[in-house]
Amino acid sequence: MNTYPTPYADVNSVLLELLPGVQNILGSHFVGMYLYGSLANGDFDQDSDVDFVVVTDNEISADLFLALRALHVQIATLDSWCATQLDGSYIFAARAEALRPRLEKP
Repeated sequence: MNTYPTPYADVNSVLLELLPGVQNILGSHFVGMYLYGSLANGDFDQDSDVDFVVVTDNEISADLFLALRALHVQIATLDSWCATQLDGSYIFAARAEALRPRLEKP
């Protein structure tokens, strides 16, 4: 049983298709992929979606967007209950940094 990167073999099989696919499409613009939501908080079950965010070092062009969409369509055909439960976002690192709250020292 594959217990990496999560304790759920079905989720792992989908993530291990998604991650290299995204890395291949984004190439050097790929910064990282992170899980969040119920999967990261320990409340995950078969009614949950698989929340993820991909961080890039540049805006996603129209061509890259189409390639990513095709990847998601392909993954949705996998023989896994969670293949259609992906709920992801793609964000440019500089924009994410701009959204980070700044705490001022008193």
